[in-house]
Amino acid sequence: MRRFAVLCTAVSLLPLAVCQEQVQMNQIEVRQTGENREGKRKPLTKEEQRRVQQLLDNAEAGSSALDSASRVVACTELAKAYQSSNKKKATELLETALTTTRDLQFESANPGLNDRLRRQLEQRVVRDFAALAPERLADLMEEIPSDVRPLALEQLIPYYGKTKQLHRANDLLMRTAQESEMPYGTASALMSLYPKDSDEVRSLFLASLASYQAHDHGSLRSNDDFPDMIAKFHQKLPPALLKQAADEVLAQAKKADEKSEGSNIALASNKGAVSFNSVYDFRLFQLLPTLQRIDPKAAESLMKERQDVNTLASKYPDGMDSLKSDEGQGSGNMMMSVGMGSGGGPRGGPQGPSPMEMQRMAQVTEDAQKHPQDALANAASLGPEAGIHAYLSIARATQKSDPSAARTALSKASVLVEKVALEQQLISSQTITDLYLKMGENEKAKDSLDQALSIAERLYKKDTDADDPNLAPKAFWASTNGYRSILSSAGKLDPAWATNLLKDVPDDGIRVFNQIAMANAISGAGGEGFQIITATKNGVQMTFMNGN
Repeated sequence: MRRFAVLCTAVSLLPLAVCQEQVQMNQIEVRQTGENREGKRKPLTKEEQRRVQQLLDNAEAGSSALDSASRVVACTELAKAYQSSNKKKATELLETALTTTRDLQFESANPGLNDRLRRQLEQRVVRDFAALAPERLADLMEEIPSDVRPLALEQLIPYYGKTKQLHRANDLLMRTAQESEMPYGTASALMSLYPKDSDEVRSLFLASLASYQAHDHGSLRSNDDFPDMIAKFHQKLPPALLKQAADEVLAQAKKADEKSEGSNIALASNKGAVSFNSVYDFRLFQLLPTLQRIDPKAAESLMKERQDVNTLASKYPDGMDSLKSDEGQGSGNMMMSVGMGSGGGPRGGPQGPSPMEMQRMAQVTEDAQKHPQDALANAASLGPEAGIHAYLSIARATQKSDPSAARTALSKASVLVEKVALEQQLISSQTITDLYLKMGENEKAKDSLDQALSIAERLYKKDTDADDPNLAPKAFWASTNGYRSILSSAGKLDPAWATNLLKDVPDDGIRVFNQIAMANAISGAGGEGFQIITATKNGVQMTFMNGN
């Protein structure tokens, strides 16, 4: 069995990501902004308004020739471009995107990729819809397919809370749980809106437990938020009910290990690093603080059976919370790496940073603001991929308070760029460009863009290789996202130069996303994260880039 890994980076622990066989996933942080150095947006001139509208009109016209998945992406990006100037138009585009998700077609023969991509696109549409026009999305809930409704409901929970329609949210949630598995994260969000010790909290937890018992959890999955619910609400529920729930989670974790050919799960932050060789050990560590409160004898017995977990629990008595930074102290980054399959998973190098390297990355990020020189010194001990991440974290943290340290960090990151994979080179060089732009270092930004342009050209040749083309939707090609990022930055730096670059883009479909990116750059609309997917004979690789 092919080995695969997930690397997640966020300001708090992310839910476990679904890992499909032959799908390698990486997650990297990319920050973009439509603001100038002072954080203010300048009013557009009439000529700029005309240019923006022309770009958006051309992009909308060109999007009709895209594959269905890429059309969904184009509609959501166009909607974002219109959200401040024409809400009605933006809402119509999102309705079109929502309709298009019902009939998505993919060239890839990998069912894991197709299912994941469909869900991600659906989630993207309902997320943007809920942010722009929650009242309209709420009106459409009865028309939304049952498999998409949980995603929409999750995004609408704040709206239902604000409009005092918790009963409506509760009814929709319970209906969803009857049609499929309970969306535990959504249930937790709704439970948080009810008063402490309310009957609704207990009822939702009971329904969640029943759903968890009724479904197989033979592997770590993105909807396995029920253990988080146990930990989150352990002070609001009866001990006997919590114990029943914890026992169920541990029992299913043991079954998952019996089916698995090996696991390696690692967590790291500036507070420390832990790793587990089984799903059961990970779940036990996650639930121990709750078990120690509700049933100390049972907790002690379980720890005696698992000495490795016992040792970690002694060092980190609050479990997951022990690894989270104190509120207000630094960025609080926690990273998770998950490997399932033969060989156990991540071991550094191509499979991603090791737990200890993850911890050092988190420490560098934590030190960047107050101790930039220490952070720079510590970053030098990391491998190329982790080193670039660390140097970029330092540059972000010091770009205003210590520009000299930021320039040093960017310079060191630039040296490492050629030592990582081609897709990573593009991501890194573009992020370096963006940071130089924020600092007003325009010449260095242009040099970095020239480097990124050369990389994008090589990526396009790779995506269109006649012998082994990239079968992912064009919106997710590395070259598409490369040119898009380049044109966005070039539009901020020199609109005339960006216009010339747009003419040289080698593909009409790619040009659609470039036009939207340029329009956003001119208008000052904020950028967002995107994905790179490569689906070739060698399998599938997915890289997630989180916008700011």
